[in-house]
Amino acid sequence: MLKTVGFPSTRTGDQTIVDGNLVIGTAGKGIDFSATSGAGTSELLDDYEEGTWTPYLFPNVSGSISLSTASGHYVKVGNLVTLTANIVVSSVSAPVGNVYVNGFPFSTSGVPSSSIILAETNPFTGTPRLNISPAFALIGYVDVTGTTQGTAGLYKAGTIVNFYMSYTV
Repeated sequence: MLKTVGFPSTRTGDQTIVDGNLVIGTAGKGIDFSATSGAGTSELLDDYEEGTWTPYLFPNVSGSISLSTASGHYVKVGNLVTLTANIVVSSVSAPVGNVYVNGFPFSTSGVPSSSIILAETNPFTGTPRLNISPAFALIGYVDVTGTTQGTAGLYKAGTIVNFYMSYTV
């Protein structure tokens, strides 16, 4: 039950929902923060979602990488998606090339991720890195020259890769 103070268009003061949810019944509507100061182009929070997703790995030239664990969680607020992934390799079959991850819950806009990879069992000799593109993300490492590399041949059974990243849609 909503505690009302007056006609809906003239309510003042705090409003309390005693039991239940606040439901936005019209698409494109949300919580308007325009009364706060800021220089943004929109101050309307009109989208929130959370759920699970299933990542998968693939080498871009040939071979395959099978997973015993492939799980993830995401939260989408507006056009920003933040997700985590837990990946454990069960077997590999002659993987060649770079290794990519896909299965993202939403297509990306091509804007780089704001968070990077943590490889728990690091098959790389450099710093782990996750580079995102509109279709997939390259899991690789930054070598001593600063170049991002990704070598499928480094993956083996038992390799664990966890990552946390944010991207825009």
